Amino acid sequence: MACSLRNHQERLGLLLLERQQEFFEAERQLAYQVVNLCALALRQARLYEETRAQVKELERLNLLKDDFLSTVSHELRTPMANVRMALQMLQIACDNPKKQQHYFAIALKECNRQIDLINDLLDIQRLSAEKYLLQPEEIFLPHYLRDLVAAAQPLAQGKKQNLQLRLEEGIPPLKADPKALGRILRELLHNAVKYTAPEGSIRLQVTPEGEGVLFVCSNSSEIPEAELPRIFEKFYRIPKADRWEHGGTGLGLALVKQLVERMGGQISVSSAEGWTHFRVWLPSALPAATAKSLEPAGAA
Repeated sequence: MACSLRNHQERLGLLLLERQQEFFEAERQLAYQVVNLCALALRQARLYEETRAQVKELERLNLLKDDFLSTVSHELRTPMANVRMALQMLQIACDNPKKQQHYFAIALKECNRQIDLINDLLDIQRLSAEKYLLQPEEIFLPHYLRDLVAAAQPLAQGKKQNLQLRLEEGIPPLKADPKALGRILRELLHNAVKYTAPEGSIRLQVTPEGEGVLFVCSNSSEIPEAELPRIFEKFYRIPKADRWEHGGTGLGLALVKQLVERMGGQISVSSAEGWTHFRVWLPSALPAATAKSLEPAGAA
């Protein structure tokens, strides 16, 4: 006699009973009761495992939330402490214009850092909540990219770096949000300038690939392999990488990754033999779900 163990329409297993003579009706009923109890036990075991997995996930999310809040609190507190220190020194140096200018510059720099952090946090929240909707336009990449790289040249020249733009033939027009694309590429270029040694090399290479365009931002500095998996985490900074202490919010690459994915693209990073390469692939047209009117992230 074969008795099926079921969870509604799902078959969980089979209970096989064998004997030399026919089963009595009472024995059949007993077998059915055993099967029902076994099916109930399996359902409860499955529910227990699912509940335990949910509890573990909630614990993980709670730890991430606490860690995020702790990091944000620290990042917000640091510039405000510097602003307060600068204002106090301004008050002390009231009769020294040179020192006043110095402390005023510190206060202004830290205020701008605070504003950048708040705006980045707002944008990350909007991207996570899928409220950052894009406004697609047809972008003629050769003109667009020459202007973008030209704007980054003074930063590279300030460190005597060689910044190049390489465009392959046959690059199609890209239907994308120009502000989002600019933010992605500027962040990659500024990071390259920041972490590349003076007189180093940076290049942005653009090629058609499949049904889209591949952007490869390369710079002559290497990231340790152990750090690569965390490179797109919020607030993560590679230890001792910023030798020139340019600073930053620590949210740039996290924003880049979310923007790329929001635009239906893919991003990856590799580093070897003294070079680091960020590869961004974007489709020729935005996914329909994202091509709606965008309420820009408000400036603080």
